[in-house]
Amino acid sequence: MADLTATRNSGSGHDLFRVTYRLHCPATVAAALAEDIALEQSVEVPSHLISDEIIRRDFMGRVTGIVSTTEEIHLASIEYPAHLASGNLSQTLNLLFGNVSLKPGIQLIDIEFPESFLSEFSGPKLGISGLRAACNVWGRPLLATAIKPKGSSISELARIAGQFAEGGGDLVKDDHNLVDRHLADFQLRVEACQTAVSQHAKASKACLYFPNLSGTLHDLERQAAFCVELGIKGVLVAPMIAGLETIRHLADSFPLAILAHPTMSGSFLQSGQGISHALWLSTFMRLCGCDGTVFPNSGGRFTFTKEECLSIAAAARQPLGRLKDCFPAPAGGMSFHSLEGMAADYGPETIFLVGGGLLGYSNDLVESTGAFRTRIEELFPNSSPAVAAGMNGRASHVSACEIPVAASGSLGRISAISPLVATSSTESFEARILKFLPQFRWEGREVTVYKQATGLPFAHVDRMELIGKFGESTAFDIRYFEIAPGGHSSREKHFHTHVIIPIRGVGQLECQGATMVLETMDIAYVPPLAVHQLTNVSREPFGFLCIVDHDRDTPMAP
Repeated sequence: MADLTATRNSGSGHDLFRVTYRLHCPATVAAALAEDIALEQSVEVPSHLISDEIIRRDFMGRVTGIVSTTEEIHLASIEYPAHLASGNLSQTLNLLFGNVSLKPGIQLIDIEFPESFLSEFSGPKLGISGLRAACNVWGRPLLATAIKPKGSSISELARIAGQFAEGGGDLVKDDHNLVDRHLADFQLRVEACQTAVSQHAKASKACLYFPNLSGTLHDLERQAAFCVELGIKGVLVAPMIAGLETIRHLADSFPLAILAHPTMSGSFLQSGQGISHALWLSTFMRLCGCDGTVFPNSGGRFTFTKEECLSIAAAARQPLGRLKDCFPAPAGGMSFHSLEGMAADYGPETIFLVGGGLLGYSNDLVESTGAFRTRIEELFPNSSPAVAAGMNGRASHVSACEIPVAASGSLGRISAISPLVATSSTESFEARILKFLPQFRWEGREVTVYKQATGLPFAHVDRMELIGKFGESTAFDIRYFEIAPGGHSSREKHFHTHVIIPIRGVGQLECQGATMVLETMDIAYVPPLAVHQLTNVSREPFGFLCIVDHDRDTPMAP
């Protein structure tokens, strides 16, 4: 491979996205195309129009290298300051592939994320080990199927779900086209299917039922809340339809595992253009909180190559900051005879999702499911229930008794909460009191760092998150701050508003050039973009509750 050029080093001091694009173009224009991408995706004007050195240093993309693999294919490395993504996935996509997605011959194939960016995301709630514990299955792939076709009666759909569970299946999901116009219809269908699965699951393990969520954000939230009330442990979503940040919101707000369906993803995954299969179907799915990702297996009714499929599976399992891994779920035209090849290709940490091939294997769905499960167990002879809970070191993190599983013969209402999901399930859907303790502390809450290093000076400030960061279904966060004598918060501004309620001592608020004394139970409102700072000029601690939007921008210097 020939190194065509190595351009400017970053030197910005910012955390960076290090991004690789595959360019399909003649070698003579590769460097110019790479430079065009860097500018188009960041400042969106020609370089000679940028005279401000701060903009050039802190906001402009920079080409760091181009390597030619053939005369017509080149790998361009470009760096972007991570703050340009604003901490959300929609803007991340816009930053790294927005406008240039409209140009031919450009593929986004890899991203090296800075830890500062990854730390803002919760990622999958359970991951591979958590889903295994929920099913009480270890050492082999999970067996899954889909309830279909659309148009079947509720009783017929419930029969399919129940017989799959009776046959020893691990996970049965709605077909992604099973969508109800009204919430009441969704509730009737989902409760019937969940009841059937709970009643017929084998005593030694659980079968999970994942309903399909679809509609507006309001619809999705109501559907998710109903699933939690039923004791359902996971749902199917379509991130390309609903949006990455919508799925991230659901993952952060509800104690539900999420299985991503790839519908519409083909518009990203084009030959010679688009986003790489692994990056879109695994990395971005994990970032928005999906515990499993469905993708078309090679050799089925879609056109993914074996190499593309293996890259998706590898990216689903490989390290990604502190985020949990995610189950790859190859699907699409698979049959009983596909199992041996899938076992060799993907290994045990996989969901084998077989729809029509399992449903039509014989006239008896219980028998069909049992045959598929038996064949998988033959291919993975070391598989076992949770008695081998230390297998491969995965189950040591989550045991089956810690994950809420559907109780045989009941709706499986939540009766046990995993440490991985405890805050979400207990605090989102059960009334509770956060008990006040001596010295202005609250039960179950810890004092944390006031603020990560932002370049905004502060002194002697403690912070305690109370409500909003623990899975509650709120649009706001309530925090408690305490400033020691002589201390002060950072002087800053931001687009979101603050409400400040002093509950201990006396403090001073500087806001919009005015200085105000804050006494116990006063209420102060800080409007958008108002420069403000809180100071303790007394000899006693100054403590206050601070209410802000749950989704908000980061502080800015005045």
